[in-house]
Amino acid sequence: MLPRESLIHWRDRKTLWRKYCGFLDLSIQEFMAIQRELLLEQMELVSGGILARKIMSDAKPGSIEEFRSLVPMTTYDDYRPYLEEQREDVLAETPVCWVHTSGRDSEFKWVPYTLRAYQRLIDSLVSALVLASATRKGEVRLRKRPRIMFHLPKRPYLAGQFAFGLSQRIACQPIPPIETFERMSPDERQEEEMAMVKRHGVDFIFSLPGNLAEMGALFAERLNQDGSIPFSPLSPRRNLQMIRTKLAAKLRDKPLRPHHWCRPQGIICIGADSHFSRDDIHYFWGQRPYDIYLATETGCLALPAWGGADMTFTPFSGFLEFIPEEEWTKTSGPPDTLLLNELEAGKRYEMVVTSFYGMPFLRYRLGDIIKVNTSGYRDSLPQIVFEARSNDIITHGPLELSEKKLWQALLNSGLRCQDWFVVSDHAGLELYLELKGELGWEMEQLVAGAKTLITAGNGKLGREDSGSHLRVNILPRGTFRRYYEEAQAAGLDPTCTKPVHINPPDSLVRRLIPGHGVEKIRVS
Repeated sequence: MLPRESLIHWRDRKTLWRKYCGFLDLSIQEFMAIQRELLLEQMELVSGGILARKIMSDAKPGSIEEFRSLVPMTTYDDYRPYLEEQREDVLAETPVCWVHTSGRDSEFKWVPYTLRAYQRLIDSLVSALVLASATRKGEVRLRKRPRIMFHLPKRPYLAGQFAFGLSQRIACQPIPPIETFERMSPDERQEEEMAMVKRHGVDFIFSLPGNLAEMGALFAERLNQDGSIPFSPLSPRRNLQMIRTKLAAKLRDKPLRPHHWCRPQGIICIGADSHFSRDDIHYFWGQRPYDIYLATETGCLALPAWGGADMTFTPFSGFLEFIPEEEWTKTSGPPDTLLLNELEAGKRYEMVVTSFYGMPFLRYRLGDIIKVNTSGYRDSLPQIVFEARSNDIITHGPLELSEKKLWQALLNSGLRCQDWFVVSDHAGLELYLELKGELGWEMEQLVAGAKTLITAGNGKLGREDSGSHLRVNILPRGTFRRYYEEAQAAGLDPTCTKPVHINPPDSLVRRLIPGHGVEKIRVS
């Protein structure tokens, strides 16, 4: 159990801000001092663990420099034989819980959380609540027992675990109630969420971004179909507000959306694709999402400040190293790394993270690419954005594409796309799209426009070969709906069944592409 802390009892909001958001004001020197202290503590904690000793070859680094020179970089494969079986005997500290990733790479990665690491993760979520609702520095708008909707998968997904942890950490009203959260199917949870939000409103939402956009569309459809008003026996004032909202929408002949019913103070999104759903979330919920950079293996790594899009690293979740882009393809020896105080604005880096608090991961290649938008001004901290996962970048000759770039090009082209994926073969890249609506002559023009936009950012491509590296195919309608239904029937939570967009596994491609019915669109 986590210690409960009712935030409404904090009389001194400055103290609360300093405790949960003070990392935003750290200098680079202060940040690096915290990192050094926690890394040396981690070396002491894990030195008695079988798994850590195996990875470090019994080395006992006494400084950051020794640690970086003596300890090799690792991937999940180094831990898989032990963590897949949830072997606690090889760990330096007994975990308080085990969680796993979403399985986007066709397999789960199991991760043990020690009590201190779990507490740090939940405290980061409290920081997100404060910052997501703030409009200026030092502002704390959390009210007594806020209503928080957890539109998330259940445990042992990490998101389901922190729904439980946050409800233990602060006094809040979870939607749906925590005691029934795991007993419901995903569809039942969503129905309960919409019913409770209609009746009582919501202050904060935690969700995966694409799922919240889809729920917003369904919620809006229900609001416009249902002529009744969900009266609340406990709030006559809210009942009057709902009557006025309904009448105003009818007089203006405008469709109702969830934010007409209730406008949350903050929407906290977990996942790398919120920029694709950002406009839809704002349209339906009246609030732009507040993105947090969180990984199952490490916890929360970075948070935006109030009202901002760029993120600031927190020094408390793990020791941070960064592989420069010029080192990504290095073939002789391990790649060199930089520390936070050595990063340059405008450059991309791959993340390498070492756990704190007795967690198992040492110099772990997370597979995430970040871009530094602003380097530290004088001694302030760099501002970064999540760019892509390293396996979400695909190249063919001079053409380099990322999931983020492809999504943005499809959105800018005007194509109404249900979903997509791209695979590489010897002849080039094959982009498969399922479109919303019927395919007509104008759709061919849109597909051609999308193709132009996708290749436009690759300066190495000549005009004569800009289209030769990419072919576009149209999938039959219902392709992805069938995939989601099959995944749910296999027991996967539908909130975590999004297919891999870049070079999905062959098994997934065979499930998505039927033996017939793929129509190739020929564009010049």
